[in-house]
Amino acid sequence: MTAFPSFSTDDYRLINVSIPLCLLDTCDGGDAQSGELAPAALTIAGGKIRQLVVGSRVAAPAGDDVAAGLPAFDLDGGMIWPICADLHTHLDKGQTWFRVPNPSGRWQDALALVAKDRETRWSAEDVAARMDFSLRCAFVHGTAAVRTHIDSMGGQGAISWPVLAQMRDRWAGRIALQGVSLTTLDSYAVEEGERLADLVADDGGILGAVAINDPDPGPALDSVFALARDRNLDLD
Repeated sequence: MTAFPSFSTDDYRLINVSIPLCLLDTCDGGDAQSGELAPAALTIAGGKIRQLVVGSRVAAPAGDDVAAGLPAFDLDGGMIWPICADLHTHLDKGQTWFRVPNPSGRWQDALALVAKDRETRWSAEDVAARMDFSLRCAFVHGTAAVRTHIDSMGGQGAISWPVLAQMRDRWAGRIALQGVSLTTLDSYAVEEGERLADLVADDGGILGAVAINDPDPGPALDSVFALARDRNLDLD
């Protein structure tokens, strides 16, 4: 593994890089069906990719003013991939299988087991430890953005949403963390729903709900949409 010297700049070059051809535009010689790698060099300026030179591992073209004078880091042929954005996770449920296994594999059983575990064990400390472990695993595998559903039934929302804010601060600059409230649809038809919507709005999160075995979800959906509209919240 290449060791990188520490530096505090948003401007640098990455040389001796390998990029999968399937990730490149056709104008750069890309091929969506290819499994081959292309030699390349990148110039990063202002924290963003400003130049990509395919076919050369060493330097930018002669006379290039963007890359001139920038520090260069040799990746020794290492591959560069785009970051992963994980759009649907349940970080607060992670790392619980060892204490509430679901051998049946049925989602109904999973819900019941998680509910029991949540009611007896999901303190702020427990949720924080499990969420942080999941984020460390995600980060080391190249994930840089995560949307997580947060169990918000009953009093759990008041416990878990502050933990989410704590994790967001802890992982700032490494993983962008976005929260979605997870509760039953009918929860929003009562006062509890207003409190949860306010909690989500204070966090800058997304209002979410799940409809299970509801023969007439229309009125509850109206409530959810009204709460989101009044607080300028996105819906999931």
